[in-house]
Amino acid sequence: MKTPQISLALTGGILVSDAAGHYPGLELFNYVYGTADDILTSTDTPTFTRTGLDFARRLVWDPERFAKLGLGEKFFVGENADEILRHLLSCLQLRVPDRKTPNWEAAHFFPYSRSLIHWDARNARSQGRGDVQVERRYLRGGGALAYKVLRTDPDPKRRAELIAGFRELMPKQANTPLERLAAVLASHSKYINVTGDEIEQGAQPQGDELDEQFRAGMARILSHTDISSTARVKAVVNWTGMWLTLVQRDRAARRLGQVRPPIIVDCGSGPSQLRRESARALKDVVVLIGDAAEACLPDGTDLKPKARRDLTGFFTRTCAWTQLVNAFTGKRHFTIGLDLLEALVLSQIPALEEVPFEAFIDKVLNRRFGIVVGREAAAREGLLSRLDASMFEDNEDAFAAQLSAAGFLKAYSDSTRMVGFRNVR
Repeated sequence: MKTPQISLALTGGILVSDAAGHYPGLELFNYVYGTADDILTSTDTPTFTRTGLDFARRLVWDPERFAKLGLGEKFFVGENADEILRHLLSCLQLRVPDRKTPNWEAAHFFPYSRSLIHWDARNARSQGRGDVQVERRYLRGGGALAYKVLRTDPDPKRRAELIAGFRELMPKQANTPLERLAAVLASHSKYINVTGDEIEQGAQPQGDELDEQFRAGMARILSHTDISSTARVKAVVNWTGMWLTLVQRDRAARRLGQVRPPIIVDCGSGPSQLRRESARALKDVVVLIGDAAEACLPDGTDLKPKARRDLTGFFTRTCAWTQLVNAFTGKRHFTIGLDLLEALVLSQIPALEEVPFEAFIDKVLNRRFGIVVGREAAAREGLLSRLDASMFEDNEDAFAAQLSAAGFLKAYSDSTRMVGFRNVR
């Protein structure tokens, strides 16, 4: 079995290292807004229009060849117009923290606007003419699974809310300066039409609690219409990435008939016993995913080291990218960074609502996702039989301080602390 087939058998989607991080979120937006049919269409074989946005990407990340081919001669007016536009567009780049400065084929724009949404593209073999091919490279299938989970939602009310939420997030007739500029750039780029996308059709939603969590979380994010579209777009991307890491962990545990291992989050600022436990918990999940992938193979077949790295690399890279892990390399442990904190609050607490802090870390983070922050969650996961409860109490206080500093927690009294996005308004 090839690595994508193993991933499909294990998780229902193609989750591999090269397609980790924010790429599934970008891919999801391509599916949502690229269909010729309605958003989250119920058509069996929807048609998608995909643009490479190669004109703008080559202008920014391959300027010498762009100039040599004379691609902008007919479009730019005024002295240094191309240079001004290049600097403007470079600010819109999707940051790839663990990769060197990319060439244009490996560089993407973050989807701040509908016309900035684009597919993978590369130089065609006939490079002398400057031809471009629109094809998969980094958008490999994580977003396809997420999209199929959303568009097959059996709850008609929530599905209608999702459709309305995506329409409001990026209206088709938006008239912002950025959208007008991006639309012009897209009109000079290569595009293709695809009917019956094989990767999306091959994605396998499981109809389990994980799928329900993703749909409900996405509906909550889109319900926050009183905050900026940029904040919601970022939350969609981070929530999609985090959810896929949970899919890998939980379905790996299910494959092996085991209880899902806890994600022990260290909220402290330095080395400690809790940090060592957090690092050990990360290693446990990585081993679990590799073992479960091997269990998908025919009897007597070993999982090749490269395939193991590719599959477990999706988990570790996506965790680091979404800030569920502190770093891409070196000494690593579970944490919760600011961007992920925002995505969790938006995806788990409906607009204009609040939940008690204790309920957020217990019923939301631990019971739903197996994330351990405080003492009560540690007790539920059986950790207090070998670890001091006081370290989790200190960790809980540190997490509350993080929430408060980010504006997501408000103390009404010594005994009443509420978590919600309304607190930052």
